[in-house]
Amino acid sequence: MLDWILAGVVVLICAALASAGLRFGRKQKRRQAAALSKGETPVLQQLDVPARVYVDRTLLGGPVAGKINHLDTDILLTEGRLVVATHQGRLLEVLPGKDGSVRCTGPGRLVIEGMRPSAKEDILVRVEALVPTADQWAARAKELLGTRTSAVPTRPKMG
Repeated sequence: MLDWILAGVVVLICAALASAGLRFGRKQKRRQAAALSKGETPVLQQLDVPARVYVDRTLLGGPVAGKINHLDTDILLTEGRLVVATHQGRLLEVLPGKDGSVRCTGPGRLVIEGMRPSAKEDILVRVEALVPTADQWAARAKELLGTRTSAVPTRPKMG
């Protein structure tokens, strides 16, 4: 009987270590995807943000179209771009003069929409993140990038 208990404890410890390793690996991939160029400094930065991600076309190895994809994200705003990264890579990058919107839809709710260029076609991405200073993010993005505070009009609203 003691052997079974010991075996169960060993299995639980191994499962906990494997889970911690996967979480650490995902966090490292997310940090790497959000890395900025030399000389670029974030004006605003929010790490480990829980977000719902919607896409209008499924990304290979990434978010699936027609589903609510719950992902942890890193969001960075610099003088020249806004970056949203997940463990699957750089999901969205909003640049000045490009179609994109960053808006606050309620206390702590930041909605970022834009086109993710891919090899074959553009993919519309919508990220709904829980950021305590969402109103500040929307104002700074409009000021620095000229983003709209209304939805991207090119395709129907998702979610």
